[in-house]
Amino acid sequence: MASNQLMNRKNFRKAIIVGEHIKNRSYSPFTLRSKLDQGKSYSDFFIYGTAFQSNTFIAENIYSMMLDEPLAVHHIFKFYDTKGCEISKHISATSDPFLRVNLPCPPTSDQYISFTHHVKPVQQHLEDAHNDLIARLMQSRGLQHRGYLIYKVRRLSIGSVVHGNFGGIALSENKYTYAAVKRNQTYDFTSAYSFSQDDQYHLVFNNPTVKKMSLRVKSCKENEFDTCELTLPPRGTEFIAFTGYKGNLVVKSSMPLCRPIVFKNPARSTGFDVFHP
Repeated sequence: MASNQLMNRKNFRKAIIVGEHIKNRSYSPFTLRSKLDQGKSYSDFFIYGTAFQSNTFIAENIYSMMLDEPLAVHHIFKFYDTKGCEISKHISATSDPFLRVNLPCPPTSDQYISFTHHVKPVQQHLEDAHNDLIARLMQSRGLQHRGYLIYKVRRLSIGSVVHGNFGGIALSENKYTYAAVKRNQTYDFTSAYSFSQDDQYHLVFNNPTVKKMSLRVKSCKENEFDTCELTLPPRGTEFIAFTGYKGNLVVKSSMPLCRPIVFKNPARSTGFDVFHP
C-alpha cells in the first residue's frame, strides 16, 4: 500500500511537471527531460579571459551548505576552447562552504573561452558522514553549481565581479547532459544597459546547448550599429568588439535566454567593468 501511494505521488508530480512544461514550452529555456530526470549536477557556463591579469573563481560547496557543516569535496573545472573542445581540467579540494580559486591559464591562444564548475563529494568522507542524506538529496533534486568570477586587468586592482552565464550542463562518467535548449522560433533579448560611445566593449557569448547555435546582434535604432552574426558550436565561445556606439542592443537567437557577458574597456587601464547587460 505504501509503495503504491509513493508511486502515485511520483506520477502525479511528473504529470504536473509535464503539464507546466507544455503550457510554457515556448518560453522555457530547459528541456522536459532535465525537469523530469532529477539527481544530476548542473553547472552554469562561465567565461575565462586569457588576456586578463587574473581570473579568480568564488566556488560554492553546495553539499557543505546543505549540511551546515564541513564536507570534503573536489571542485572540478573543465575548460573548452572556442570550438567547444575540452583543453584542460583543474581540481581544487576543500571542506569549506566557499573557496577562492585563482584559475590557471589554459593552453590556448583564444582571448575568451568557457568553462564549467562541478562539485563532487570525496567518497571516503561521504561514506563517513551523512551518506543517506546526500543520496536522498541527489535523487530528489537537480543541483545547480554556481559561482562568481573576479576579473582583474591589473594586479593591484580590486577587480570586477560577475556570475556565470546561463548553463545547465551536467557531467557524469565523461558524458554531457544539456538542460538548455533551442526552440523552433526566434527570441529577442534587449539589453537594459545603454552602451556609451566613449567606451570599448567586448560582448562574449557561449553555447550551452547540444546543437550549433546562430545569433545576431543589432541596434534598437535603424542604421546605427552594424549587425553582427555569430555561429557557436556546442560549448563554443565567440565575441564581438565595438566602440563608438550609444544605445541599447538586441540579441536575436533560437534560445529563450541568450545574453552575453559584457567586458567594458577590457584593454584600458581605467574604466574596466564586467556585467550582464
